Amino acid sequence: MLTSRRSWNRAGMSMPKVVGLRLSHAETVIRSATGVSRIDVEQVSACAPKGTVVTQSPVPGMLVSGSVQVRLAVAADPDEPA
Repeated sequence: MLTSRRSWNRAGMSMPKVVGLRLSHAETVIRSATGVSRIDVEQVSACAPKGTVVTQSPVPGMLVSGSVQVRLAVAADPDEPA
């Protein structure tokens, strides 16, 4: 089981690495590590299992506040247009 510790300073919380995780798990990790409430998801064509995070913004390690906008690109079903 993946656990995350909050890494906090005056600038905010450290963004965890979620590339490679399933979307639902990635959202849970981000919310528990940073307190971010808004996560935008885009389906993209990618050579990765359907539902897997392929890119993220902000990048891992960046200090973020709860008001930051997080963007995740998730691998779409290869038989469906992204």
